[in-house]
Amino acid sequence: MRKIFGIGLAKTGTKSLVEALRILQINAVHCLPREAGIVDEYEALADTPIATQFELLDQLFPGSRFICTVRDQKAWLESCRKHFIRPHQRAVDNIYRLKMFNSLVFDQEIFEQVYAAHQERVRAYFRGREKDLLYFDLAGGEGWPKLCAFLERPVPEIPFPHRNQHGDELPFIA
Repeated sequence: MRKIFGIGLAKTGTKSLVEALRILQINAVHCLPREAGIVDEYEALADTPIATQFELLDQLFPGSRFICTVRDQKAWLESCRKHFIRPHQRAVDNIYRLKMFNSLVFDQEIFEQVYAAHQERVRAYFRGREKDLLYFDLAGGEGWPKLCAFLERPVPEIPFPHRNQHGDELPFIA
């Protein structure tokens, strides 16, 4: 079964992407629930641990589409600095953090390296398969037209959702 995978790192607009997919009537989840086998229950999945497993997911779900949310690196680092101030309370989430960021808490040098390495890994893996991958910069102003063209869906007549701006859960911003 074909899926849609959001493979951008945390704090790049993954919650907004999932909200947008839901508006498009796509059964989507942000951050994979811990239960085994749950991937089959959703049409789209994004964020942890999806972003670090895209090669395996591509093999398991041939023909799937991949959306790599990106963000200005300086703004991304500032968001990460605020978000990753201390280790997570749950051990499993710390395992995911280590896998994604090589660190439990924010370290600017490490996070800069991780961001660059992830972008290069995605580019290299999908080289020659550009039709399967969409780079999507929500913070840079991209929205419905680009996403809907990639997914071959009609553009909704409502504003694109923006979640977690300034650390707040804001449902929609025009």
